[in-house]
Amino acid sequence: MDNSFYINPKLYTRDKNEQVGRGVYTREKIFKGELISRSIGQILSNEACEALPRDYQKYCYDISDESVFCPLDFKNPTIDWYVNHSCDPNCGCSASDNYSVFAMRDIEAGEEIVIDYCMVDAFMGYAFKCLCGSKNCRGIINGDDYRLSNLQKKFKGYFQKNVQNKIDLNKK
Repeated sequence: MDNSFYINPKLYTRDKNEQVGRGVYTREKIFKGELISRSIGQILSNEACEALPRDYQKYCYDISDESVFCPLDFKNPTIDWYVNHSCDPNCGCSASDNYSVFAMRDIEAGEEIVIDYCMVDAFMGYAFKCLCGSKNCRGIINGDDYRLSNLQKKFKGYFQKNVQNKIDLNKK
């Protein structure tokens, strides 16, 4: 598989609202299984991430128990760093790596690209109030939501590699 940086040319970013900030949207229809993005960035230790300004930390997600993946340039992150959370996502990850995102279903033109953060982050130290507004909204998003059996079933095959590894270890 080609592991080079990729942003689907059907995507653009724009302001969503004051609470959330920017979001990623489609210019035209994206089909189920289509590659959304393959991110590039820098790997930092958890300690180095915690030393970053709060505004920078929001762009980082864990890729192991010891490290996080962050943009190369925090002041000008590439479009893929603006994908927001939803409890009813339309895209998910590749279980073969920590950087690729694919459409879980057809995504119509003008629709926001969203992912459930439980598919990409298994950091036990975070929680936030969800603003997604979906009928399936969990209300509070936690770093251990990946452990919920209903989410494991719902998102099977779409967890990022490091999260899928944790799910597999917990089943043994």
